[in-house]
Amino acid sequence: MVNLYRHIGITHKSQLAAHQEAERWAKANGQLVVDRQGLSWKLKTKQWQEPSLEDAKAILWLVSLQLTSEVDAAELVRSQIFDHETDARLLLLLGEDLVPLALRPLSFSAVKEIDAIQEAEANILPYCRRLDAANIHELKHQTVCRFIDNKMRFA
Repeated sequence: MVNLYRHIGITHKSQLAAHQEAERWAKANGQLVVDRQGLSWKLKTKQWQEPSLEDAKAILWLVSLQLTSEVDAAELVRSQIFDHETDARLLLLLGEDLVPLALRPLSFSAVKEIDAIQEAEANILPYCRRLDAANIHELKHQTVCRFIDNKMRFA
């Protein structure tokens, strides 16, 4: 008997082929997005299966999208999140550390894997447009200040 493995609506004869197809899809959908201030964000995709809460015998496919980035002090000044003169103390406290930035992830679920993937693909562009929002500058500033506060508290 031949075992068949599925990924993205395609049936493969081996688990390795299905895994390679999953990696190919993840690489194709893991792209760089640049915001208004010129900061590069990476679009991370993740897919997995979970049992359905409504039906004990059903399995749901989930796909998650998340924009993430890392910034250092030089990038914060270059992208005008911090001013070199007015925020000199904060930049000194930050030092050489990289600050992780992330937008809240979006998740999509469906009974069929291909449906979850198609729904995620349909929402990639609107999700990336969140970087054009006016409050993204303030979000970055608050995240960096919170990072510095935690660094000083637990250093």
